Amino acid sequence: MQGPVTLAAPLTRAPVLSQDRIYWAPAIKLRVQDDFLTGLGPVTALDVAAACRPAASLQEIANRLGRQHDMPLVFKLLERLTLGGAFVQVRPTA
Repeated sequence: MQGPVTLAAPLTRAPVLSQDRIYWAPAIKLRVQDDFLTGLGPVTALDVAAACRPAASLQEIANRLGRQHDMPLVFKLLERLTLGGAFVQVRPTA
């Protein structure tokens, strides 16, 4: 994707099973897979949402996330989100 992008849909919540308990976590909708992503390793959906504000190129979003997380993990996460249809191109305002 070229130019600024943002999340295609607002954050939502998804059930997560951890230590035999179900809890609700912030999640990003993956439209292509009809699934949700709550995070990958230590990178959470909240981290991604914060990095997408304001809208920016994927490289800038990666740089923002990379300030706190390992870059190989960031690139893997952004690839999964991109392939899942989580981002949309931001239309320029007139």
